[in-house]
Amino acid sequence: MAVVNLFSSQLTNAYATPVVLSNPYQAGAGDIIETGVIASGATDSAGSIYRYFRLPSGARVQDIQLMNETANTSGTSYKCGVYLPAVGGGAVPVTNADQIFFSAVSMVTTRSVWTSVYFPSILNAGGLAANTGLRVWELLGLTADPFVIYDVGIAAVTPGTVGTNMALQISYVK
Repeated sequence: MAVVNLFSSQLTNAYATPVVLSNPYQAGAGDIIETGVIASGATDSAGSIYRYFRLPSGARVQDIQLMNETANTSGTSYKCGVYLPAVGGGAVPVTNADQIFFSAVSMVTTRSVWTSVYFPSILNAGGLAANTGLRVWELLGLTADPFVIYDVGIAAVTPGTVGTNMALQISYVK
């Protein structure tokens, strides 16, 4: 094995001559944090969508955290992704756009503190650490930023039979 001394792209840029400025979405940008709470119902069915806030396609998500105040039945499963705005919108015309932030999160236990659930995936290919540096449009598998605003929502895959308040918090940079 060899001893290595590796640099992130930000440090590679900083040590270049002349210095190369990193994109603000990678280094030096101000955080934006949004929080929302929605009450899910005991009779909500699969396919129900709970929309929390807006997110620009050029944003890089830093974290998504979840709280739910009531334990739900076993076997529950929820996913989180982006949707076109509810007013005049619909589904994003990209397969699996509804689960680019996480998939298969259970509500079977109560989360009384913010719990990170961010597991970014490109088109449901599986969450990877390398995906954490990607912007929303890149997670959607697009070749360029469409400069649109999406709704961030949680979708019930297998909803529980007990209603609960679900709080979602996102931090991102743009």
